Amino acid sequence: MQTMTQTDPSMHDQRTATGAPLALLLALTATLVTGCSDTAANDPGQVPTNTTQDACGFAVAAAATIDISERSDVWHDGFYARVEAQTGAGSEPNVHAVVVEAANCRLLELMYGECTSACAADEVCQSTGECAAEPEGLAAGTLRVSGLADAVAIESQSWSPGRYDSPSLLSADLFREGDTVQASLAGADFPGLILGARGVASMDPALTASGYVLTDGEDARLTWTPGPDPDACVSVTLKGRNAVHGAPLGSVIECFGPDTGSLTIPQAIVEAFPTGETPEVTNGYDWPHSELTRYTRTSLDTEHGPAVLTVRSTTYFQMSHPD
Repeated sequence: MQTMTQTDPSMHDQRTATGAPLALLLALTATLVTGCSDTAANDPGQVPTNTTQDACGFAVAAAATIDISERSDVWHDGFYARVEAQTGAGSEPNVHAVVVEAANCRLLELMYGECTSACAADEVCQSTGECAAEPEGLAAGTLRVSGLADAVAIESQSWSPGRYDSPSLLSADLFREGDTVQASLAGADFPGLILGARGVASMDPALTASGYVLTDGEDARLTWTPGPDPDACVSVTLKGRNAVHGAPLGSVIECFGPDTGSLTIPQAIVEAFPTGETPEVTNGYDWPHSELTRYTRTSLDTEHGPAVLTVRSTTYFQMSHPD
């Protein structure tokens, strides 16, 4: 989306009538435009900018996340789209630890640490043994996203600074494979920035319909139809349940790799994952549907921690791991 600055016609007529020199008029106009513009959207030289894609890898803990996605799941007929963001004074406390890691996969388990001193009432003891609180949300000005089928400009929620909720009724085909998608934050309590990534092809939604079964005694192999971009990445996230609604998940498998059409989870990780079956809807606890995602991602460092833009196509699916 391009931001355009308009000059008041009456001011233009008045200056012309005075006979002011053309150079003076141009200088004055430039000053007026600069003084009224959104720096992050219109003057890239003034804010941190990155459009170079990150290598495929595990997601990093971030102070700012901008998530541009198309999704398929069992509750929607076809794909739907979201644009969401969160900006704050740091990353979420880490209460999971890696218990098994092999190749490009790892198994995370809920593990509160043993902190040497008591944590404050608003803190938790992280898996690292350090106390940490939820980061304060920090508004970052207007979030603008260009390169999409729909123009997007979102303000931070007044009741939850730093939270940017998706507009409704976005086009299902929000981005096209290979198109440049640029997200800018104008800056406020959280600094302004610009990040750019490429659109990706839609992820094969077959798993949404079929689900997936983990079987002990062998590696798990997930397959999909690869996209045309050789530099796109794919991630798999298999999610376990939690004890009560809103609590952290007990176990999570995370894997990543290039978009080749298949990804293998080693047997050791499969057999260490809890048994059970994802319900369509939970009651009193959470067992979210698992995810197969094609994505591109860019990031840069800020005073509060990393800021990350992800452009992705995700299929959500139910999974089971029999006893």
